[in-house]
Amino acid sequence: MNLYDPALHEDDGHGGCVICHFYVPHTDGEMVVQQWPCAIVREAHRQVAHYSADPLDRLMLELRDEVGRARAKHSPMNSPHEGYAVMREELETELFVGHVCRDTGRSPGARHEALQVAAMGLRYILDLIDESPAERRLSESAVALNARAAPDPTTRDEAPPIG
Repeated sequence: MNLYDPALHEDDGHGGCVICHFYVPHTDGEMVVQQWPCAIVREAHRQVAHYSADPLDRLMLELRDEVGRARAKHSPMNSPHEGYAVMREELETELFVGHVCRDTGRSPGARHEALQVAAMGLRYILDLIDESPAERRLSESAVALNARAAPDPTTRDEAPPIG
């Protein structure tokens, strides 16, 4: 059973997973559902895949992490035109001009940019094709509420002077 099957996860409302549900055999032969924090399950899966002989397994984990970082850092793509522009910028400016033209396109930096190009392709699918408009509005509302509730990191509450 695939631990990353979306049907087996509890979503935190921001595209992140909080609890993974999966089936394990019980001593009496029955299959029981166990729940684990997804961060622990992902880390265990990452460690196993790290030692996997299949380079595609390792690459897909890196790609998943890159998509997660992009979703945490940037709001969802608003339109196919925006999605195209983001992918084109990553491909032409960052990968082609930044690496293919400068360092043969085979450097660690080029590898990183190629992962970002792939991640933006997945974001396009996730943000513009797979997510319904209702899910999108709900997701955007939750992000806005959290942004208002979070303290501003640029300001500090200072205690009044003593005395």
